[in-house]
Amino acid sequence: MKKRGRLVLGLIYLCGMLAIFKPWIHGRDGAAYYAWLRSAVIDRDLDTYNEIQHFEQTQNVAVQMDAWQDNPGRTKTGYWMNHWPVGSAILWSPFFLLAHLATLALNRMGCTIPADGYSLFYVWLTMFSSTLWAFLGLYLLYRIASQIYDSLSATLSTAAIWLASPLVFYMFMYPTMSHANDVFVNALFIWLWYRSREARQHWDWFLLGLAAGLAGLVRTQNALLVALPSLELLWTLLEALRWRSKALAQQVLAQGAIFGSAFLLAFAPQIIVWKTVYGSYIVLNAAQMSMDLGFDLRSPRFLDVLFSSNRGLFVWHPILLPAVLGIRLLAKRERRLAALLLLNFLLQLYLVGSYDAWDSSPAFGARYFVNTVPLFVLGLCGLTSRLRQRMPSGAVAAVWGLLVMWNFALIVQYSLQLVPRAGPISISQMVYNQFLVVPQRLGQVLLLMASRLSW
Repeated sequence: MKKRGRLVLGLIYLCGMLAIFKPWIHGRDGAAYYAWLRSAVIDRDLDTYNEIQHFEQTQNVAVQMDAWQDNPGRTKTGYWMNHWPVGSAILWSPFFLLAHLATLALNRMGCTIPADGYSLFYVWLTMFSSTLWAFLGLYLLYRIASQIYDSLSATLSTAAIWLASPLVFYMFMYPTMSHANDVFVNALFIWLWYRSREARQHWDWFLLGLAAGLAGLVRTQNALLVALPSLELLWTLLEALRWRSKALAQQVLAQGAIFGSAFLLAFAPQIIVWKTVYGSYIVLNAAQMSMDLGFDLRSPRFLDVLFSSNRGLFVWHPILLPAVLGIRLLAKRERRLAALLLLNFLLQLYLVGSYDAWDSSPAFGARYFVNTVPLFVLGLCGLTSRLRQRMPSGAVAAVWGLLVMWNFALIVQYSLQLVPRAGPISISQMVYNQFLVVPQRLGQVLLLMASRLSW
């Protein structure tokens, strides 16, 4: 049965690649993420000014005026201000280097392909790697889910969250963003934590620290993943002190040192970039310097983040509400795992709610929460397993399938600008469009799909 589940997920991935994958570098965020990689390999420096200028020149005038006019200039060290993290560039780098070698080899054979980091091979292979990393992350979550529950529940839940959340959009249609990579690094951390939960040795703490550091490289707020392992170590240390066990206390301190050192080792590339570009080893909110976006930790906007028509998590992606509620069922089987997932979700909710740009727009849905896909998959799996005990599996699959259709219809609305790409939307208009307008635009959608690979 597990082989069948892996086959189903593989077929979904293949269909997504054939139908909606679009390999392009698009938007200010995507250009900035990619700029780190292109600048380091092609220019051999960390000044991304010419990369940003290149992408600015490829935009139409309206987009340039809207998205690029506020470029902040240079830092005190003389580098162009690029506050986006470098983790995606690191994950993309093997594929980018492969494209570079292939381009050089073909040019030696008589071809004339620009080896400039912008031509066909570079973009295709780099963006393909985003989809591959995301798929690997989903596979790791499927493996965890199928160990806790049955394979069918794991398959249904993994596929449903994949296709009814913002992930499918950012994995296939906007792979230049960091969100596809974000799924992988968070799933990797959860998988390593879960695999070693019963008896975590020094090596396990080292791998867990590396995974947390890599997650922080992709998106800095992922560093919050260290919260529960740190609490576990602290709890064990307090127990050792209570029992007056010197050996246990020394072991816990050694494990904590290994975990912290591994985190810093993996996170070191970002520290080096911060020092080079900004002149400081730690830059907690580089976006405040370049875009004047800060945090108000005293009054987080929880309700807006969850229920606003302006990219509210449960309004745009209704499947995620039962997924979050399903974490209670997961806790009955894996209490510590449920605690880890829920703690991370609440920390992310608090951080996003405190951010000036909490709505993440312009965006398709609540993209800031793609990093909590592990909670959504495993929470929904608990609910799916419970529902399958009370109704036919086909009925459960049909319900999740309807929510997948809802998400894809919303993607059509967003792509055709039937709803605004930034700011609040009219819920009544959105629902009207879902049922009456989107079906009439299927021909336009097919044309967009056919033209997506044009270069």
